[in-house]
Amino acid sequence: HWYWGYYLGKDYAVKAFEFARKYAPDAKLFVNDYNLESNPAKLAELVKFVNYIDQNGQAKVDGIGTQMHVNVNISKEQVDAMFQTMAATGKLVRITELDVAFGVEEGKTVTPSAEQLIAQGETYRMIINSYFENVPAAQQSAITIWTLSDNKKEHEYWLKGDAPNIFDSNYQRKVA
Repeated sequence: HWYWGYYLGKDYAVKAFEFARKYAPDAKLFVNDYNLESNPAKLAELVKFVNYIDQNGQAKVDGIGTQMHVNVNISKEQVDAMFQTMAATGKLVRITELDVAFGVEEGKTVTPSAEQLIAQGETYRMIINSYFENVPAAQQSAITIWTLSDNKKEHEYWLKGDAPNIFDSNYQRKVA
């Protein structure tokens, strides 16, 4: 299921886009969700949802965003396929949230090794390169990093104990 549409009905989004366009006529309007890189069926449903909004309302969707809260082991094939599918819509494409976690078990804390930090940096690079390789320049919208650092205060509620960001817990640059 595309859960928002399933539980609220698809027309809520049609109205939301019409109101957004009315009150913020110059804003770029996006539909945005997570796990699109690891769930092609969910991405396909999201694209159908975007098409529904476009076909049934007066306001159009400008772009599709992906919340990429990924693990360091995400494959290039998964990322490429997602960006290719998103680009095929003709819409703007945006990474609305990006972090690369190590996948720490709940209640534990990771202290990444030099090799792990290099792998994390390579994963960030792979994702960004894939974006630029698979999304035509005219459709590239933005890339947003989810949060700044691995500081505990920034991870009280999100990826607690992990180190998914581009700055370490002391706000020092990481390899990424």
